[in-house]
Amino acid sequence: MKRNLLVIALTTGFGMLVLSSYEHGPAYEGGINRTGSQGGAAHCSGSGCHGPNSPTTLVEVKVYDAAGAAVTQYTPGANYTVAITGNNTAPGITLDEFGFQVSAVLSTSAQAGTFSVASGSHLRVTTLGGLQITEHKEALSDTFTNHFIARFSWTAPIAGSGDVSFYGILNPLGEDEHRALPRGMRQKPTDDDDDDEDEISMPNTSPVLVLSEGNGSGTNGVEGNAVASHWALYPNPCTSVLNIQIGKDADASTVNIYAVNGVKVYSAGVSSETLSIDTRDFTIGIYTAEVVRGTEKQSRSFIKQ
Repeated sequence: MKRNLLVIALTTGFGMLVLSSYEHGPAYEGGINRTGSQGGAAHCSGSGCHGPNSPTTLVEVKVYDAAGAAVTQYTPGANYTVAITGNNTAPGITLDEFGFQVSAVLSTSAQAGTFSVASGSHLRVTTLGGLQITEHKEALSDTFTNHFIARFSWTAPIAGSGDVSFYGILNPLGEDEHRALPRGMRQKPTDDDDDDEDEISMPNTSPVLVLSEGNGSGTNGVEGNAVASHWALYPNPCTSVLNIQIGKDADASTVNIYAVNGVKVYSAGVSSETLSIDTRDFTIGIYTAEVVRGTEKQSRSFIKQ
């Protein structure tokens, strides 16, 4: 009898551990929206989740057109790529897996457009109360140490829909010794935790990205059209040098580079068709390069390794 009770207790405990982790997505497993849209909690605290938001995890959601340019407007019915990116800046901590959620909402709180994910991408789209949540369906690996990227597709809503707001949350995970962690980041130890290591969870939400409805003129929602739509940056990722090839629109153009937290780390005027930027002193992470000509601009993201 005692043996049967022990088996039941162990089985129940294991089941609670699996169900409480939401490893396969909190929307899918728990019916939970953590992005902050439609009244959902904009954090990972609470039963079955991980912990409070961490300011050292920097998160951003961006939407890109077919040419790879970040957009601030959308053309109704057009197809785009959504990317949620993040990195953790806390010293001495290694986070090598992550989960996330992203939602897109109209001003009426209704679903904005349609999300879709590629087969085999380890992502899923779950519908909660009429709202689509794109999320992980298993723990995702970091792009490189403490840096995280997930991409998926979005079809913009029909004409007359108005502004679209994108909400996102990213939760990087890892392990470290108890003494290295603030108390709020520690997960409850387990009996088989022989090496005195716990899971670290350091989630944070992204600033809300708002796209206004474009006029369908063919610019695909990119800010302006004076900057060439096919300018390129390479290599991406880069290590010591980033090249930005602007071509005929180089004259009177300026290049700005921003860290993921919005801080400008570089700015220079362009006098030739290709600008080579020394990135050796850039901190490893995700950046946005912006090309400006007059009042028009375009931006694209790159990774510094």
